[in-house]
Amino acid sequence: MLLWPALAAAEYVLGSPAWAKGPADPGSGIAAAVAASHESGIPPTPRQSTAAPMLPPGPDAAPSAPEPVRTLTQAITLASTDNPRLASQRASASAADHRVAQARAAYGPTLDVEGSYGLTSDRNDTILGTQSRQSGWASSAAAVLTQPLLTFGRNRAGEAVARAQSDYGAEQLRFVENEVLLTVVTDYVLVIRDANAVSIARQNTAILAKQLDDDGVRFSVREITATDLQQVQNRYAAARAGLAQAEGQLGASQAQFLRDVGAPAGDLAPPDLLELPVTTLDEAYTAADERSPLVAAARARERISRGQADRLRADWLPQVDVRGTAAVGTLTPYTDDRRTRRLQAQVTATIPLLDLARAPRVAEAHDANRADWLLIDQAMRENRASVAVAWNTLASARTSLGWYVTAVDAARAAYEGARIEERAGQRTTLDVLDLARDLLNVQNGYNAALASEYVARANLLSAMGRLDAASLLGGAPAGDRPGRGLIQRGDVPLVTPLLRLLDLPVLSAGDDPRPITDPGLATRVGAALPLPADRPELHIDPTTPDRPPH
Repeated sequence: MLLWPALAAAEYVLGSPAWAKGPADPGSGIAAAVAASHESGIPPTPRQSTAAPMLPPGPDAAPSAPEPVRTLTQAITLASTDNPRLASQRASASAADHRVAQARAAYGPTLDVEGSYGLTSDRNDTILGTQSRQSGWASSAAAVLTQPLLTFGRNRAGEAVARAQSDYGAEQLRFVENEVLLTVVTDYVLVIRDANAVSIARQNTAILAKQLDDDGVRFSVREITATDLQQVQNRYAAARAGLAQAEGQLGASQAQFLRDVGAPAGDLAPPDLLELPVTTLDEAYTAADERSPLVAAARARERISRGQADRLRADWLPQVDVRGTAAVGTLTPYTDDRRTRRLQAQVTATIPLLDLARAPRVAEAHDANRADWLLIDQAMRENRASVAVAWNTLASARTSLGWYVTAVDAARAAYEGARIEERAGQRTTLDVLDLARDLLNVQNGYNAALASEYVARANLLSAMGRLDAASLLGGAPAGDRPGRGLIQRGDVPLVTPLLRLLDLPVLSAGDDPRPITDPGLATRVGAALPLPADRPELHIDPTTPDRPPH
């Protein structure tokens, strides 16, 4: 009775790709039986869709709900324009841009106009012991025009601070954009990963359900023991629990996708777009040092505190203003019958002599600038660490994927062969169950490594400052910053450029970028392992959840 299963098992092993010298004919004899057993060893299961189940819109819903997203390009485009966090940061950056126009307006004149109309009533005692009374209504008006001439660096320092704040806002915007799009890419990949995990768990449940049905028949004819059947029941129940957990995780990922993208996930296509512009870790370090928004924001912040210190140092020096006054009044405060008119022009020089709090304020500003200077070094340390972590994660994920491709095929072949050998009496039920668990584990490991590889790409691009809509989609950055085009709104023609040239900073620390002082940045950590070449089987794909593509 055991002769045919034993021959079938032997032919399966000898006919496997690793051993066969030529392909077996699946249309005749034992080979046909083996092929049928091979095909039925793992039951076909439907692929889990990545599309999120949606409820009908509520009474307070928007007039038109967004369509489900199906490509990574759609997700990035939608998030770059509609993500609330990114839109809020874009408005903050635009607000910072307006400070430049405000600072440049300080070079120009200010004009104040004042008018009054009031009642005056006086009672005066006389030497005779009587009182004289005078009362009446009178009006007056005055206009005062003030034009700064020389501030000895005050206005220049104020403009430097405003420009640095504008640059800081721009780099903060780039940083937030990189973070938001990193979250979008991660959500996109995790929905695919978790949908594949549901497909894998469902396939595992189907495998064990078939095993349970077959072993139930075998138990009824006393071919296996009750313990064997209980082992299968145990694994089947655990598989159903794992399937429920995988379905719950997919629902959580779909909710996060809607939160970050602003539209539900549809039937997602394999992700694209993320091509690395570097081939070595050293090139990645260089690109990150040049374009990282984290480092650029730290440099802009240092320029802000440096300009504030320059502004305080300029308070030691005099200030020269031109002031013109035009006034209309009355000779007496009791009537408008007789008027007086005055035109006055004067040059005013204000020289600070004594202010005991000025020196401590300057010292405080100097130390604050020193702290911001050191934070540039810290930002470079953190960013280089992010680059190294992402690079090594990417390399390890790609390396492991090459082995997972082999492991998945081997685990599938081992399980299907064990099913035949079990019927031949050469394998126990526990052996088959263990091989089914091995297949589940390597499939889940392959699926997780695919997601890790793509997310590591996104992390590396983010650390290099290249995970933005302009770099991924081409063209100008999405979204408007109205304040960027109004920098010279506060200028007075001819006056502002001329006075800006005259307002030379005397006690300024200069505008040159601060040098790097951290000795730890003189060395860089190398790659832990080489980065394998990119191949199709290294790309996550929602259409092939249970095995590597061939």
